[in-house]
Amino acid sequence: MAQLRSCRVCGEWHDTFDPWPSACRGHWRETTTTRSDLPAPAIIRDEMPPVKGMADGVVYDSKSALRASYRAHGMREMGNDAPSAPSGPAREKITCDEIAQAVAKVKEGYKPSVPIEHDTGDDLAWADAAA
Repeated sequence: MAQLRSCRVCGEWHDTFDPWPSACRGHWRETTTTRSDLPAPAIIRDEMPPVKGMADGVVYDSKSALRASYRAHGMREMGNDAPSAPSGPAREKITCDEIAQAVAKVKEGYKPSVPIEHDTGDDLAWADAAA
């Protein structure tokens, strides 16, 4: 079975097992772009422009030395990722029976206590909602 590929030059479909037509050659782009003519992989260096360490105020020009200073002071390097919100303690699941009991209490006239503010606005006091 023939495998066909659409040509960007002429718009026709060409069989990939046949030689590519000479009029359509040379229009395929390279799949990778090289950053250099050197036949070597990209290397991440340890050097960096001098920065002042946030933990001790020393000027560092080495990434590994800066990270070692952070670790020595009990700090953790986060990067660009947004920190996730700390999860609180797990809450117990409320069952349908508990919801039915709460609805029944309200229908019977139960009113919970609600917080009210004092004159200072800082402290909260509990007052009976019926009062």
